[in-house]
Amino acid sequence: DGITIPNSVELNVEETSNVSAEEGSADYAAITAMLGENEKIAKVYNIKLVDEKGEEIQPNDIEEGMTITLRLALPQGVSTSGLKILHIHSANDMEYVENYSVEGNNVVFNVNRLSEFAFVTTAEITPEDNTPTNSNNNSNVLDIIAIVLSSVAIVSVAAISICYLVTRKKRHNLIAK
Repeated sequence: DGITIPNSVELNVEETSNVSAEEGSADYAAITAMLGENEKIAKVYNIKLVDEKGEEIQPNDIEEGMTITLRLALPQGVSTSGLKILHIHSANDMEYVENYSVEGNNVVFNVNRLSEFAFVTTAEITPEDNTPTNSNNNSNVLDIIAIVLSSVAIVSVAAISICYLVTRKKRHNLIAK
């Protein structure tokens, strides 16, 4: 209540598609053991506070009993139906976030320590489950258009080069006769 993070402390959020534990490791096995049948990790947010020395700190280091309200974007293609949020502090220290709310396209909850937060879903992750954003769809279309235009440009340059060489060779043959 009324506690703010000092200006000298930075909140870092890294969005990844998997947990930081290396696949095949004991830590990874412990994390995936927390998943139910047909559940998978859809998105992971690694969230930390960093002080002015560049050292990772926890909310309790700022003020005893401090909690932070996190507002994380619901990953595209992830439905809130059956959604779970796994708080992974370490492979031996994990728990599901019990109380969260969905506000628009955000999942909101309070925590007293920061680390990895994995969005776990039982549903198939498909774009139809969530409202697609126009920017992603437009970006894909623009990427395809850029590839096509690049290919056309390369073919055009090659054709012009071939025409030039053929014309030059013909001209050279005419001069030589």
